[in-house]
Amino acid sequence: MAFYWPETTHERKMGWVGVPGPVQPVAFYHHVHVDELHIPCAYCHWTAATSRDANIPPLDVCWGCHKDISITHPEIAKVRQYYLSGTPIPWVRVNQQPEYVHFVHSTHVAADIPCAQCHGDVSKMYQVYAPVEMNMGWCVACHRQRETQFHPKQAAVDCYTCHY
Repeated sequence: MAFYWPETTHERKMGWVGVPGPVQPVAFYHHVHVDELHIPCAYCHWTAATSRDANIPPLDVCWGCHKDISITHPEIAKVRQYYLSGTPIPWVRVNQQPEYVHFVHSTHVAADIPCAQCHGDVSKMYQVYAPVEMNMGWCVACHRQRETQFHPKQAAVDCYTCHY
């Protein structure tokens, strides 16, 4: 069942929130990788723990396994074509903050915030979408719920936490 949020905020107007997510050049189903193979998010999105942005996996990560696994699958054939042509897969970013927001993934990973808190359970999404509207009110509410994890407590909801 698909439903759509009304376009009322910056994120919605930019097409960043809602079902379905953007069509990707390779139909990647997280369920197989996350639920069946138990591959952690950090295997493909390793920069989430060390930098501001979580990387979109480069082709070498996909090809590292799929040069030998599921090679007859039509979507893997697309991966092979990208690899043989030396062209990166042009993934379409799903979650994006406006330029005036300085969100840092590594801070949230270090605070043990589960990826699904913001990104939803991607293992259940046939096509990944942004399940929540990550606006200022949503972020501040989450920060207030977790204030005791941050020091000093006031920094968690201070404007300069995200706007600098």
